[in-house]
Amino acid sequence: MSIASRTSRLSRVSTLSRIYQNEQVGRAIYVNSYNGRTSTNFDNKKKSKKRKGEFINNKVRTARYTIANFLPKQIAAQFSKLANVYFLFVSVLQLIPNLSPTGRYTTVIPLCIFVALAMLREAYDDYYRHKQDSIENNSDAKKFVKNPNGTYEWKTIPWKDISVGDIICLSNNDQIPADVVVLASSNDKGICFIETASLDGETNLKQRQALKETSEVITDEDTLNNFSCMIQSESPHEDLYNFDGYIEIYNNDNPGERIPLTISQLLLRGATIRNTDFIFAVVIFTGEETRIRLNASKGIRTKAPALDKFINKIVISLFITVLAIGLITLLMSFYWNKNHTLDQHWYLDTRTEKERSEKSSGNTFMGTFKQYLTDTVLFNTLIPISLYVTLEIVKLFQVSFMNNDLMMYDEESDTPCEARTSSLNEDLGQVRYVFTDKTGTLTENRMVFKNMSIGGVSYLHEYGKDAKQDSESQESITNRPEKSYDSNNYHNRSESPLTFSNDKLENYGQKGTSSIQENSIRTQVLIQELLASNGQYTEQQNEIIDFLIGMALCHSDPNSCHDRYHISYQSSSPDEMALVMAARQMKFVLTDKSMTDISVNILGQREDTQYKLLNTIEFSSARKRMSTIYEYPDGRIIILCKGADSVILERLKKREEMTEKEKQILDITNDHLTQYSVEGLRTLLYGYREISLEEYEEWLNIWNEASTALTDRNEKIAQAAEIIENGFSLLGATAIEDKLQKDVPKTIEKLREAGIHVWMLTGDKKETAFNIGMTCSIIKENSIIFRIEGSNISEISQIIDKALIDIEKIKINNKNKRNPDHTVIIVDGDCLLKIERDSNSEELQNSKNPEPASSKKKLSIRRKLPTGNLLKFLDLGCRADSVVCCRFSPSQKALVVSSIRNILMKNPTFASGDEYSKNSSAVTLAIGDGANDVPMIQAAHVGIGITGREGLAAARSSDYSFAQFRFLQPLLLVHGHYDYIRVCRFLLGTFYKCTAFYLTQFLFQIFCGWSGASLYEQWTLSLYNVIFSSIPVVVIGCLEKDVEKETILNNPKVYQYGQHNLGLRWRTFWRWIIQGAWHSVCYYHPKHGLSWNLQKLFRSDGALNVQDNSLYFIGTVVFTSAIFIVTIKICYIESHNYTWFTHAAAFASIFLWFGFNFIYQRFAYILNTGEVVHHMIYNVFTSPGVIAQAALSVIITVISALVICDYAFAAIWSWFDLDKNRGNESLDIELCQLWEHDMKKKRNRHY
Repeated sequence: MSIASRTSRLSRVSTLSRIYQNEQVGRAIYVNSYNGRTSTNFDNKKKSKKRKGEFINNKVRTARYTIANFLPKQIAAQFSKLANVYFLFVSVLQLIPNLSPTGRYTTVIPLCIFVALAMLREAYDDYYRHKQDSIENNSDAKKFVKNPNGTYEWKTIPWKDISVGDIICLSNNDQIPADVVVLASSNDKGICFIETASLDGETNLKQRQALKETSEVITDEDTLNNFSCMIQSESPHEDLYNFDGYIEIYNNDNPGERIPLTISQLLLRGATIRNTDFIFAVVIFTGEETRIRLNASKGIRTKAPALDKFINKIVISLFITVLAIGLITLLMSFYWNKNHTLDQHWYLDTRTEKERSEKSSGNTFMGTFKQYLTDTVLFNTLIPISLYVTLEIVKLFQVSFMNNDLMMYDEESDTPCEARTSSLNEDLGQVRYVFTDKTGTLTENRMVFKNMSIGGVSYLHEYGKDAKQDSESQESITNRPEKSYDSNNYHNRSESPLTFSNDKLENYGQKGTSSIQENSIRTQVLIQELLASNGQYTEQQNEIIDFLIGMALCHSDPNSCHDRYHISYQSSSPDEMALVMAARQMKFVLTDKSMTDISVNILGQREDTQYKLLNTIEFSSARKRMSTIYEYPDGRIIILCKGADSVILERLKKREEMTEKEKQILDITNDHLTQYSVEGLRTLLYGYREISLEEYEEWLNIWNEASTALTDRNEKIAQAAEIIENGFSLLGATAIEDKLQKDVPKTIEKLREAGIHVWMLTGDKKETAFNIGMTCSIIKENSIIFRIEGSNISEISQIIDKALIDIEKIKINNKNKRNPDHTVIIVDGDCLLKIERDSNSEELQNSKNPEPASSKKKLSIRRKLPTGNLLKFLDLGCRADSVVCCRFSPSQKALVVSSIRNILMKNPTFASGDEYSKNSSAVTLAIGDGANDVPMIQAAHVGIGITGREGLAAARSSDYSFAQFRFLQPLLLVHGHYDYIRVCRFLLGTFYKCTAFYLTQFLFQIFCGWSGASLYEQWTLSLYNVIFSSIPVVVIGCLEKDVEKETILNNPKVYQYGQHNLGLRWRTFWRWIIQGAWHSVCYYHPKHGLSWNLQKLFRSDGALNVQDNSLYFIGTVVFTSAIFIVTIKICYIESHNYTWFTHAAAFASIFLWFGFNFIYQRFAYILNTGEVVHHMIYNVFTSPGVIAQAALSVIITVISALVICDYAFAAIWSWFDLDKNRGNESLDIELCQLWEHDMKKKRNRHY
């Protein structure tokens, strides 16, 4: 019996003692049960609310609403917005009879329209989701049905009727309807291939394989009919890459056999079967408990732009202003009524008979309160009802510009920029910290095998530079060389003389300091010598062969697919693909792979060498290594381990147990690793150890206990791995090259000039991270480097304290330097782990009610506020110009990003000294390309995903995505700056136009006895914000450019305008509001004196007789002046980008105003509205005096308000130096604008 068979049997016997009934977790699923036992869901016992059945059905619903709950849910959602609640309050007040001076429906109708549009959009989206759900739930699936008489049939059922425990058959290109465990496939070895693009975005095929025990038993429908088993599975969760369970097969030969199930047997719903004729699978999870649905419904932090808080403050301040103006009007009304009688001004008495009787009876409180509400309703439109709708329109246009920008389009991958949200556009113009991954983000993630170190000798692999070599790589497997030898000969350890003498080792230290590549032997020479040996290998050649075999064997991902002529590989890991491809190029070809057998063709043998795969210990970011255990053809059991050098070196046998030669080789290999890292190469170290059968069997018991555990399986597996992953002998090292993407150094330099601090967070070793940092300009030639390291937390704390003092001194000295020093912090994950543990221990000590360990694990990283040494470290990092973090795990990346984000949200001036004010915005941005970057991307204010070679997991979790790191430059410096400027100008323009127009209502109260009467007709008044004045602010919000994009890219300091939040702050806001109030005075008060004098002039003529002196005529003239002033102010005075859209917007606003008046005043009476202005159309267009009066009023008002008052206001503002704190950022923009103006003049003169 082979070792593999013996250990397999041992596994079965050793696990029989663990009875599944004692594991009351997950679910026990019985398939074709002979004894009538039914499947059990142990999770139901933990839930207070019982389900109708043991398991949920397979029906999924991505739709958010039903017919019954759509209306209440949407009403609650729409009125969760503060502004909508405010307008609902105003609408209720207006509906009270005789209360509103602006009409009863002028707010409620627009509010209903806007809310209805939002609800209809949501309803349309949800209707589409319902249609998609119906199509998916009613798709066909083939279910295996076993009849009571022992026969069977395949029954076609809809997906929604699939249940846990059903056996289904899936064919090639079928989509998987539920999470299933594969039992057998059309492949003899149970192999099938799936595409998981809909799950994780990865388009490469993944191999899954049925257990050998099931695939050998199930060969057709008859054997499937006789098959019976019990599957014990874990509880449902959202992790796509892990699965814990086991299977017990019931048959006469092996009763109660228990075999572990892993992710290799699990096929997830949403994936697609590829390159496989058919599979038989049993359903494990259904419906909303499948992985794809659990990932779709998990809670993700809702991101809001930094300006939202300020907008809410503005809305609250304006609401208080409305209440204050209403109170002033009420008090002035009391004063006016005290000095005037309503008998003389009867037309101002709008009270009903009931109200007059209440006042005469002494009940004045209700009358006073009603008057106050009337005054409040009169001024409610200071807060525009269309603010959020028009802002969303503006942001949608901004997103369209991003998605269609050719500067962010990658031709090679045909990938444009994609914005997945529009709410964070302005945040792109306020970024202060960029956190970037290295591999696939700064680099191309195109792994090329470059070097290997074996036996103290460095080898250079330059395969692919010669076209002839490329053609040889596609050599047919059937066309082997004529040379033939024993397939096991390379394991017989020939004692022939060494081909490579030991002089290389002895003289290694005497070599010069030239590049490692100059002292490396070409692998082409190495392979030629191996082939020339014809099977008679030296000891050193055997070491080389062992290493290359290890490269071909020690992996868990690459799968071989071959046709008649070629072998190709499928892998989701570029590193493992590079290693296996390099082994193939060096004539060690992985030809076939299954769950238990791997075939390798060595140096062109006619027959492949077979290796029995006993166990695989998978790689994880915590372990930083992976191991495989093989039974070699000569009967030896070998464990091969590869991983980070820091991890493998700890697991080599003790130095005192090594021979002198082994010590020397280890030292040289360490030197090689350092030199490889200095060149920016990614390094791995290989170790191996021969295991005795007794040791392996003893360990296998522990391994099987861990691998079949349903709780804490990963922790138990890691503990089992620690037992056997030790005492290794050094096998060799590899180095893989991953080149920088195009223009990465230039982009980082531009970001630095823009005042953005760049942090690089990577899992690579220090030397590699340092070299990449130098190459991409994160570390400069004049950089002063601070290394945070220490053996204990007290030492680390002292280093941080000293570094803080030193950096502060450097900043002070830099003020007097023309070329300031650049500071860089370098820290590794082990150091951060010590800092984090110390901070956690301090929190527990300071906490009066410490939480239990279980609850601490569930504490979200995002909500933690750093303390202690962690806070000091982050303070140091934020003070430095750049930070390089190496050996960081995904959780550590997320911890750093979320901690800095939380600090900056509380204190924007953190670690900035006097560089930033409290009004500044501190936005963090994280950019990455892999699934391990998703926590970091979601933790930052803004997340950017790179659509790279590691799939679309990062891109799908991001807010914006594109293909290259260099596109960050136009995204931030151009679109980010423009969008920030545009949103700020839009908001300022919106609040300005409301102030400038609606304050005339307050001014009119002076001349109407503070009675609360309105100067404007009610529907004309309500449409001011929605139609007449909305186009200019939308255009400026979409197209405003303070400077040209070429100017920004050449002068990145302009970007700091957004970092300091100079576009929207209280000083700027009140300047616009004061101007709006002043303009309202300008185009209201002159009307009275001007109107009286013009009337007198025209009457004295006798020909131009004024026929209209009504209230709404004056209101129409004031309204016209407001339209002209607001349009000119926004489109021309405050705008810097004059395009034909700007002129069209100005024309459209004025045209709509006059067009509306012509139609409304002439035909509105048909709808029983607008009767009060119906006669004005005839008076205006039949009386030259009225036309002249109105025209002169408008012209004089526009000139006085804009030409005289506006520029006088600007001069006074500058005279009193009210912008003295605007900073150099504003001056930079002004200088750029002057420079652009001069350049345009020169170009015009030239032409």
